[in-house]
Amino acid sequence: MNWRRYFWPVVGIAAVIFSLLLLWHELRGVSLDDVWDGITAISTRGWVLAALSSIIAYASLAGYDHIALLHIGKRVSWLFVTLCSFTTYALSHNIGGSVFSGAVIRYRAYGTRGLTGQDVGVLVAVCWITFVLSTILASGLVLVFEPEILDRFSGIAHHGLSEAAG
Repeated sequence: MNWRRYFWPVVGIAAVIFSLLLLWHELRGVSLDDVWDGITAISTRGWVLAALSSIIAYASLAGYDHIALLHIGKRVSWLFVTLCSFTTYALSHNIGGSVFSGAVIRYRAYGTRGLTGQDVGVLVAVCWITFVLSTILASGLVLVFEPEILDRFSGIAHHGLSEAAG
Protein backbone atom coordinates (compact mmCIF):
# COMPACT_ATOMS: atom_id res chain seq x y z
CA MET A 1 0.00 0.00 0.00
CA ASN A 2 1.35 3.39 -1.01
CA TRP A 3 1.05 5.89 1.87
CA ARG A 4 1.53 8.87 -0.46
CA ARG A 5 -1.79 8.11 -2.10
CA TYR A 6 -3.60 8.70 1.19
CA PHE A 7 -1.49 11.50 2.64
CA TRP A 8 -3.29 14.54 1.17
CA PRO A 9 -6.81 13.19 1.66
CA VAL A 10 -5.94 12.56 5.32
CA VAL A 11 -4.50 16.08 5.61
CA GLY A 12 -7.71 17.46 4.08
CA ILE A 13 -9.95 15.50 6.44
CA ALA A 14 -7.82 16.56 9.42
CA ALA A 15 -8.10 20.21 8.33
CA VAL A 16 -11.89 19.93 8.11
CA ILE A 17 -12.10 18.29 11.54
CA PHE A 18 -9.80 20.95 13.02
CA SER A 19 -11.91 23.71 11.43
CA LEU A 20 -15.12 22.20 12.82
CA LEU A 21 -13.57 22.01 16.29
CA LEU A 22 -12.55 25.67 16.10
CA LEU A 23 -16.01 26.63 14.89
CA TRP A 24 -17.66 24.66 17.69
CA HIS A 25 -15.34 26.30 20.23
CA GLU A 26 -16.22 29.79 18.96
CA LEU A 27 -19.97 29.20 18.73
CA ARG A 28 -20.59 27.13 21.85
CA GLY A 29 -21.94 30.12 23.80
CA VAL A 30 -24.18 31.40 21.01
CA SER A 31 -27.79 30.28 20.80
CA LEU A 32 -30.02 30.36 17.74
CA ASP A 33 -32.28 32.78 19.61
CA ASP A 34 -29.35 35.19 19.99
CA VAL A 35 -28.61 34.93 16.27
CA TRP A 36 -32.26 35.45 15.33
CA ASP A 37 -32.55 38.43 17.71
CA GLY A 38 -29.48 39.96 16.10
CA ILE A 39 -30.86 39.46 12.60
CA THR A 40 -34.27 40.90 13.45
CA ALA A 41 -32.63 43.89 15.15
CA ILE A 42 -31.25 45.04 11.79
CA SER A 43 -33.52 47.66 10.26
CA THR A 44 -34.82 47.52 6.70
CA ARG A 45 -32.57 50.47 5.93
CA GLY A 46 -29.60 48.46 7.20
CA TRP A 47 -30.47 45.51 4.95
CA VAL A 48 -30.89 47.79 1.93
CA LEU A 49 -27.56 49.52 2.62
CA ALA A 50 -25.85 46.14 3.05
CA ALA A 51 -27.27 44.91 -0.27
CA LEU A 52 -26.22 48.11 -2.05
CA SER A 53 -22.75 47.88 -0.54
CA SER A 54 -22.43 44.29 -1.76
CA ILE A 55 -23.52 45.27 -5.26
CA ILE A 56 -21.04 48.16 -5.33
CA ALA A 57 -18.26 45.93 -3.99
CA TYR A 58 -18.82 43.22 -6.60
CA ALA A 59 -19.13 45.85 -9.35
CA SER A 60 -15.77 47.25 -8.24
CA LEU A 61 -14.21 43.79 -8.26
CA ALA A 62 -15.61 43.18 -11.76
CA GLY A 63 -14.11 46.52 -12.74
CA TYR A 64 -10.67 45.20 -11.81
CA ASP A 65 -11.10 42.37 -14.33
CA HIS A 66 -12.22 44.85 -16.98
CA ILE A 67 -9.17 47.05 -16.33
CA ALA A 68 -6.88 44.00 -16.52
CA LEU A 69 -8.41 42.91 -19.82
CA LEU A 70 -7.92 46.41 -21.22
CA HIS A 71 -4.27 46.20 -20.13
CA ILE A 72 -3.85 42.82 -21.82
CA GLY A 73 -5.63 44.02 -24.94
CA LYS A 74 -8.24 41.26 -25.02
CA ARG A 75 -11.92 41.90 -25.77
CA VAL A 76 -14.38 39.86 -23.73
CA SER A 77 -18.06 40.69 -23.28
CA TRP A 78 -18.93 42.77 -20.22
CA LEU A 79 -21.55 40.26 -19.10
CA PHE A 80 -19.09 37.34 -19.24
CA VAL A 81 -16.39 39.29 -17.39
CA THR A 82 -18.83 40.44 -14.72
CA LEU A 83 -20.22 36.93 -14.16
CA CYS A 84 -16.72 35.42 -14.20
CA SER A 85 -15.45 38.01 -11.74
CA PHE A 86 -18.42 37.54 -9.40
CA THR A 87 -18.02 33.76 -9.47
CA THR A 88 -14.26 33.94 -9.05
CA TYR A 89 -14.34 36.22 -6.03
CA ALA A 90 -17.28 34.46 -4.39
CA LEU A 91 -15.70 31.02 -4.71
CA SER A 92 -12.06 31.90 -4.15
CA HIS A 93 -12.69 33.88 -0.97
CA ASN A 94 -14.71 31.00 0.44
CA ILE A 95 -12.30 28.28 -0.69
CA GLY A 96 -9.26 30.19 0.58
CA GLY A 97 -5.98 31.09 -1.04
CA SER A 98 -7.90 33.53 -3.19
CA VAL A 99 -5.03 34.46 -5.51
CA PHE A 100 -4.38 30.82 -6.41
CA SER A 101 -7.92 29.45 -6.41
CA GLY A 102 -9.12 32.56 -8.24
CA ALA A 103 -6.41 32.09 -10.85
CA VAL A 104 -7.55 28.52 -11.48
CA ILE A 105 -11.18 29.60 -11.86
CA ARG A 106 -10.22 32.48 -14.14
CA TYR A 107 -7.98 30.21 -16.22
CA ARG A 108 -10.87 27.81 -16.81
CA ALA A 109 -13.32 30.60 -17.63
CA TYR A 110 -11.14 32.94 -19.67
CA GLY A 111 -9.53 30.01 -21.46
CA THR A 112 -12.89 29.52 -23.17
CA ARG A 113 -12.54 33.08 -24.48
CA GLY A 114 -9.07 32.58 -25.95
CA LEU A 115 -6.85 33.84 -23.13
CA THR A 116 -3.62 31.93 -22.55
CA GLY A 117 -2.17 30.96 -19.20
CA GLN A 118 0.19 33.93 -19.45
CA ASP A 119 -2.73 36.27 -20.14
CA VAL A 120 -4.58 34.96 -17.10
CA GLY A 121 -1.44 35.36 -14.97
CA VAL A 122 -1.15 39.00 -16.01
CA LEU A 123 -4.90 39.47 -15.41
CA VAL A 124 -4.61 38.06 -11.87
CA ALA A 125 -1.58 40.26 -11.13
CA VAL A 126 -3.27 43.41 -12.43
CA CYS A 127 -6.45 42.60 -10.47
CA TRP A 128 -4.41 42.10 -7.30
CA ILE A 129 -2.43 45.33 -7.78
CA THR A 130 -5.61 47.27 -8.54
CA PHE A 131 -7.28 45.83 -5.44
CA VAL A 132 -4.32 46.75 -3.23
CA LEU A 133 -4.18 50.30 -4.62
CA SER A 134 -7.91 50.81 -4.13
CA THR A 135 -7.71 49.44 -0.59
CA ILE A 136 -4.91 51.90 0.21
CA LEU A 137 -6.98 54.73 -1.30
CA ALA A 138 -10.10 53.75 0.67
CA SER A 139 -8.06 53.44 3.89
CA GLY A 140 -6.56 56.86 3.33
CA LEU A 141 -9.99 58.40 2.74
CA VAL A 142 -11.31 56.80 5.93
CA LEU A 143 -8.37 58.18 7.92
CA VAL A 144 -8.92 61.67 6.47
CA PHE A 145 -12.69 61.82 6.98
CA GLU A 146 -13.08 59.59 10.07
CA PRO A 147 -9.79 59.87 11.99
CA GLU A 148 -11.46 58.89 15.25
CA ILE A 149 -11.86 55.35 13.92
CA LEU A 150 -8.40 54.54 15.33
CA ASP A 151 -9.75 55.23 18.82
CA ARG A 152 -11.60 51.92 18.62
CA PHE A 153 -8.32 50.05 18.43
CA SER A 154 -6.16 51.90 20.93
CA GLY A 155 -8.41 54.01 23.14
CA ILE A 156 -6.07 56.98 22.59
CA ALA A 157 -7.03 59.90 20.37
CA HIS A 158 -4.85 59.90 17.25
CA HIS A 159 -6.89 62.31 15.14
CA GLY A 160 -4.02 64.43 13.88
CA LEU A 161 -1.89 61.38 13.17
CA SER A 162 -4.79 59.70 11.34
CA GLU A 163 -5.43 62.73 9.15
CA ALA A 164 -1.72 63.01 8.36
CA ALA A 165 -1.52 59.31 7.47
CA GLY A 166 -4.60 59.62 5.22
